[in-house]
Amino acid sequence: MVFMKVSIKKNNYFLILFFVSMFLVNWSSSYAQLNIKNYIEIGKRSLFQGDNEEAIRRFNAVVKVNPDLYQSYFFRGVAKFNLKDYVGARTDFSISIELHPYFTHAYHYRGIAQERLNNYNSALQDYNSAIEIDPVNPGIYSSRGFTRILLNDTLGALEDFNEAILIDPHNYQAYLSRSMVWSMMEKYDLALGDCKKAISIDKYNIESFYRRGLIYYYMEDYANARDDFNFIIQVDSTNSRAFYYRALTGYKQNDLKGAMTDYGRVLEIDPLNALTYYNRAILRTQVGDNQGAIFDYDHVVDLNPNNIFAYYNRGGAKLTTGDLYGAIADFTKVIKLYPGFTQAYFNRSIAKSKLYDFAGAQEDRILAEKISNDSLFLKDLAQIDSTYFDEIIELKANFDNGNIATGKTSSMSSGIKMKSIFIISNVEEKYKNPFFEPDIQKINISLDKIFFLGFVRTDDIGEEQINNSDKQLEKLRLKQDTYLIDFLEGILSGNKHDFNSAFDKMNEALITSPDNYLIHFNIGGLKFQLTELLNTMEVQNDFLLIADRKTQKIRAENVSPSRYFDIIQQYDRVLVLKPGFSPAYYNRAYIKSLVNDLPGAIYDYGQAISLNKEFQEAYYNRGLINIYLNETEKGCQDLSKAGELGLREAYYAISKYCR
Repeated sequence: MVFMKVSIKKNNYFLILFFVSMFLVNWSSSYAQLNIKNYIEIGKRSLFQGDNEEAIRRFNAVVKVNPDLYQSYFFRGVAKFNLKDYVGARTDFSISIELHPYFTHAYHYRGIAQERLNNYNSALQDYNSAIEIDPVNPGIYSSRGFTRILLNDTLGALEDFNEAILIDPHNYQAYLSRSMVWSMMEKYDLALGDCKKAISIDKYNIESFYRRGLIYYYMEDYANARDDFNFIIQVDSTNSRAFYYRALTGYKQNDLKGAMTDYGRVLEIDPLNALTYYNRAILRTQVGDNQGAIFDYDHVVDLNPNNIFAYYNRGGAKLTTGDLYGAIADFTKVIKLYPGFTQAYFNRSIAKSKLYDFAGAQEDRILAEKISNDSLFLKDLAQIDSTYFDEIIELKANFDNGNIATGKTSSMSSGIKMKSIFIISNVEEKYKNPFFEPDIQKINISLDKIFFLGFVRTDDIGEEQINNSDKQLEKLRLKQDTYLIDFLEGILSGNKHDFNSAFDKMNEALITSPDNYLIHFNIGGLKFQLTELLNTMEVQNDFLLIADRKTQKIRAENVSPSRYFDIIQQYDRVLVLKPGFSPAYYNRAYIKSLVNDLPGAIYDYGQAISLNKEFQEAYYNRGLINIYLNETEKGCQDLSKAGELGLREAYYAISKYCR
């Protein structure tokens, strides 16, 4: 049963928190340096409080001072695990094992990380190693049981959960786990018995009620299922899963209004849940609200740009409402994604007929009949009845993802884009420069605290770079008359998007200092900003869309690559003047990615990283490109490193693409 996999993920999270807390309580440390102990204690506290990013920062500091402490890698791995960075967690657990080969917890949690990464056999090997070291640890047996469920080894899973209960008869988690096996065997009475036992041990654990509610649901005992979901909602009014499954229960009880209300609550809590939009759209269609259904399908295709379900159904809704051109566009999209889908041809022919395009309609009908008769490789899809797409999707996806699990759609979320290039700009005195560049430091000293320069990403330039800058410049003019004045004026004009003045001032600065790599670096940034401004109407200007793999294009096709080649040459000049200047490699890599020179971009990001091991944006961007190229392992390793270095957005990307 598919719902078992969803629940397994939740249970492992509780297990890891429980066993880590036991380990934290029992572990005592003594170090020669007091600051290391303090950092570890603060990191542990952050871990307990759920501030995983702060915990990682603390353990990073410990690793730098003493890279031989296995505990630091272990705790950092736990923090990464909690952030769904399973690749990074696995790496840290592995280092912990190298430093301490008999450390049970590291084997155990690496096994869980392997399971999350679908490396089930590797997970089993880790659990077996952990059991050899600690054969009376019930948590390890439970974790191995989870993995055996995923391998459809129900008897092996049952043995493991029985062993966990034998070791600890009061372990409610083991009873819940065993209830999953009974459910898979359709022995629902035994499954309910285990859920009730888990509730009797810990009556405040809502996971037990959630599990029992699902079992009642599969037994078609919708009244009891609703009671359990109601209880969860009373305890936790932000539990989106409970609202979601209560909506499914309401649908089964013909309470469509109540189901739609519950789907609305899910979307208030989790507005990116495509699965819920899809199901609500189905209900809206059933009650005749086709415009509302179209609205929901719009959200689905925005979140899952290649989802055949949503395009097909939205096309049907548009056909019903008379939006014939819109219907044709949607059915065409379906056909483009899956050329063997005959029903899309038939429906498109209907829309074409209504527009009096009888030749086009006839052509679609002929194609549909030909595919139905001749196609072998797409035969199953071609013969799907159209009503299949009108069914509520019950439990086909990991609920946390919020995606419709077709197994065929994979798209980069509109909320994830590459980090843009850096430019030298005026900054506040307290600004923390992402790079240490001695020449910038020298300039700042010469500016006598009137101005401060630093490296800022172009998409982070704001009002603070513009306000009061003219007054500061006037003060500086009274003190010196060098190329710096022209350079600063060029910077300020660029921040205001006065590009003519900006280029004029930069060129004047070059007259005095023709080989100044910082000036050439900023000219490259100005050219990029101007080009982006010219491309304002080209909506995909800096998004890396995995959905476009077939075209092997990152940029919108109407963007002229020649605009960017000049910028690349500008950074070539910078690197001739200053060969070890990592921001120039980074910027050139970004521009190369925009003209689809992905190998060149990966190389340049690698150069930037080799010069600056803590270049978080370089890891992040290279990771996204690798994911785009289906090099998921490499991409996730880079995203993990970016997150470890403090780039928060990396964990959002990891949660989407590294499971």
